[in-house]
Amino acid sequence: MGKNGSGKSSLAKALVGIPGAYVLNGSVKRSDTFEAVYMDQKYQTVRPELSILDNLLQANPSMNEQAARGQLGTFLFCVETSIHKTADTLSGGETARLALAQATSRPIDLLVLDEPTNNLDIETLDTITDALEDFPGAMMVISHNVHFLARLGIERAYILSGGRLKNMRTIPEDEEEFYKELTTWES
Repeated sequence: MGKNGSGKSSLAKALVGIPGAYVLNGSVKRSDTFEAVYMDQKYQTVRPELSILDNLLQANPSMNEQAARGQLGTFLFCVETSIHKTADTLSGGETARLALAQATSRPIDLLVLDEPTNNLDIETLDTITDALEDFPGAMMVISHNVHFLARLGIERAYILSGGRLKNMRTIPEDEEEFYKELTTWES
C-alpha cells in the first residue's frame, strides 16, 4: 500500500530483478534460481500482433497446445472461437486476463501483481480473483482494492511511506481496521 508515486512499483521491480530498477537505500539479494513474474499495470507482456494462444505459448514455450488451451479456458477465453484472435482486438479486461494467464502458466516462486484491478469491470475482477485464489505460489500484490486483497487471503500488509517500507498491524481481511490503520499512515 502507499500513495501514488510513493515508489511501490519501483520497489517491486527491484525485488524481482527487472533491469534498471533499484532501491535507493539498501540492497536486494535473490537466489540464482529465484523465479518471479512481474505483471505490470499496462500488461506489457501481451504482444498485440500475436494471437491469444501465441501470446501464452511465447510466455511459456515448454507448454503444449492442449495445456495452453486449458490455461486460457481458466481465464474465460473460449477455446474454439477466440484464441486465434490477435491481442490488439482485446478489451482492457480481456488483456488483463491474458496477461494473468501468461503470468501463471508456469511454476514460479513469486507472482508480483502491480495494480491488477485497475480499469476492470466486476465480472473480469471476479474471474481474475477466482483464478488467483487457486494460485499455488507466493504473491506480492500492489493494490488499493482492499476487498480484492481480502479475497486473495493476503496475510501481511506493508505500506510505503516517506521512502520507508513499514509493516502494518492489520490485514485486508479486517477491512474496517485496515482502513483505519491506512488513514493513520496517510495523514
